[in-house]
Amino acid sequence: MKGQEKREEKLTKKLKKTIKSIFPRTPEQDLRSIISQARARGRVGKRKGLYFAEKENREEVLEDIALLSVQAHIRHTYTNYDKMFNEFSSKEDKKEYRRQVRPEVEKKLEEWREEKAD
Repeated sequence: MKGQEKREEKLTKKLKKTIKSIFPRTPEQDLRSIISQARARGRVGKRKGLYFAEKENREEVLEDIALLSVQAHIRHTYTNYDKMFNEFSSKEDKKEYRRQVRPEVEKKLEEWREEKAD
């Protein structure tokens, strides 16, 4: 494995660990999808800030990426955001549709944030 591949694998593992620490009840299937989407080229988990962040700020950057990635996954998977956006809108309406689905996203975030009962 080449140096960049090792670095990518390490960052992917760190992102997964960060998501699980913030959202311990995230279903495994959703977690796999979140990681896959976040680490795809051009996505939030590939942003340059992650690579060039000062060592003491990397954890904060990872937490931001984790939150943004989980929110996006929930918005596109558990709400009718895509249907609204694709059928009835232009790009200018994007913020309004995000605002409309925000309560559903927040509810799912809280559900996944709750500690697991033993």
